[in-house]
Amino acid sequence: MSKRRKSFALQRKASIYNKTEEPQLKAVKTRLESRCGLFLSMRHSNDDSRTIIVCGNNDSKDPSTLFYLIPVGLRVVSIQHSETGHFVAMNSNGKIYASEIFGLECKFKENVFENYWCIYSSLQYKHPETQRPWHLGLNENGKCIRGSRAKKDRNVSHFLPRPLEVMMMREPSHQEIIGQSRSSQASATNEVTGEQAV
Repeated sequence: MSKRRKSFALQRKASIYNKTEEPQLKAVKTRLESRCGLFLSMRHSNDDSRTIIVCGNNDSKDPSTLFYLIPVGLRVVSIQHSETGHFVAMNSNGKIYASEIFGLECKFKENVFENYWCIYSSLQYKHPETQRPWHLGLNENGKCIRGSRAKKDRNVSHFLPRPLEVMMMREPSHQEIIGQSRSSQASATNEVTGEQAV
């Protein structure tokens, strides 16, 4: 390969790499207000400070209520906490949890219901027999309810986004790689110190 062609190939490779690394998605920094009167939140568990839980908070100014709504498909979003970097996720039992790593369980279909209230249903799971979608739900006690119980006509399933600003972010798949790397490093450190990984 000539020097000129080699130089062009290297420049093209660098250009592709830079485009991959640059923020590509318009994410909305927002609070999600439940129709039950609480805001979706993430915080450390009172029982185990190493565990992060998804819950409700009545303080609209609390930093724990700040999330990024990141588009990851057609009318599909991921909900990432601004402080912890964890994602709101739903497992195969319909349980809502905080995931350090982005994956299929972190994808929710966003449907605008009425008066801009939104419903977030799991893209991965639904009722095995009726095929009814499983929704993100938050009750008046600040607890997330299982997707199988969060029906679309109930207040527990309705959230009103309170957008603060639009931000450019990388695709969650890139953050997943970073998260896996950090997780691996943490596991190695914990093995040395004798601590258990979160």
